[in-house]
Amino acid sequence: MPEADFGLFGFSDRCYLSDIRVIAKQITTENILSESERKKRDTLEKTIQQAFQIAGRSLKVLRDEKLYRETHKTFESYVKERFDFSRAAAYYLINASKVVDNLKCQQIVDKNNSTNILPTKESQCRPLTKLPPEQQREVWRAAVKQAKGRVPSAKIIKEIINQSISRPTVKENPTNQELIYKPGTGIDYVVHLDEETYKMLQDYQARIGTATKKGAIRRLIENAISE
Repeated sequence: MPEADFGLFGFSDRCYLSDIRVIAKQITTENILSESERKKRDTLEKTIQQAFQIAGRSLKVLRDEKLYRETHKTFESYVKERFDFSRAAAYYLINASKVVDNLKCQQIVDKNNSTNILPTKESQCRPLTKLPPEQQREVWRAAVKQAKGRVPSAKIIKEIINQSISRPTVKENPTNQELIYKPGTGIDYVVHLDEETYKMLQDYQARIGTATKKGAIRRLIENAISE
């Protein structure tokens, strides 16, 4: 059996390579988690990742049911004194929990552990809070795909939202016309255009200098009526 001098590595005497292998094997074995330890680790990690969701739901109940009223006049003063949260921070958590609850409606499963892929940080939810529920789910699906099946970063989510804003929303099976009632504002008519017509309208809008496409359409109609 060949010998090696391991004095430089803290060994005072010569030792056999076989002894070193035994020591290395023992160290490696000690680092391997048992099945119960893995389950415990996964549970604790999940709890940490869901902490912002739990906090947001709890804050929402405290606010909605005014459970702070015994000691504070406002929710804002309560969260500041009790948790050192600014009003914005408290509402970020509340809104983030709403986003997560909405995203739970769809199943995007992680192939590694068969769990639903959901945000693990409040910052990942923040860009989504400004979108309607259906669009939140669409953006999240696209973000997970871009992140190659992992939880996407807030940066990826923002990029996808910016891309979707820069182009018109296209429906697979649009109806000829829709009526949408908005409380307080009345009825809106929604007209679906093909891509070529939409671009023509954009060009006309730019040429006449109107701020909105609604104004461009109105100008077209007024010109047609006056002729």
